[in-house]
Amino acid sequence: ALRRDSTEAEKALLEAERLGRESLAEVRRTVGLLAPEATGTAAPMPTAADIPDLVREFEAAGLDVEFELRGDPHTLTPATGLALYRVAQESLANVVRHAPGAPTSISLLIGPDAVRLHVRNRLAQVVGAPNAGGGLGVRGMEERVTLLGGVLRAGPDADGWRVDVELPSTLDTA
Repeated sequence: ALRRDSTEAEKALLEAERLGRESLAEVRRTVGLLAPEATGTAAPMPTAADIPDLVREFEAAGLDVEFELRGDPHTLTPATGLALYRVAQESLANVVRHAPGAPTSISLLIGPDAVRLHVRNRLAQVVGAPNAGGGLGVRGMEERVTLLGGVLRAGPDADGWRVDVELPSTLDTA
């Protein structure tokens, strides 16, 4: 691939590195969950309550992003919170990757029956269907959401791109 198309080879290597890092981080977190009494090198799993900090990190890196939060993310189950965090993380990373500098909005709305996450960004030109480039990001987000009984919609939206998630609002009773 390096001899045929160095740009394509670089993209493939960067994607492989990203997936490897993500996988290793997930394994570390899982091991940390299995041994809670350990001094642990594994950080706690992120939740929906960590999304405001995630947004601030992207802002600090230069992304023009507006954030709205309605409801208390601490009331969501850890699984729901983790899924929402990962979708927000992947969505914002995709904005940086595919639409650098695009104004972006993200909203997390927690209601009594459902929790909704909306991410929108403008694009210079409307792009094709999700996964048209062969990436796994949208598919991975969809799998996370579906496992929790929710729905994810991602794709072109007028002059930009949108990711919409709706999950049942299962509350953490612990």
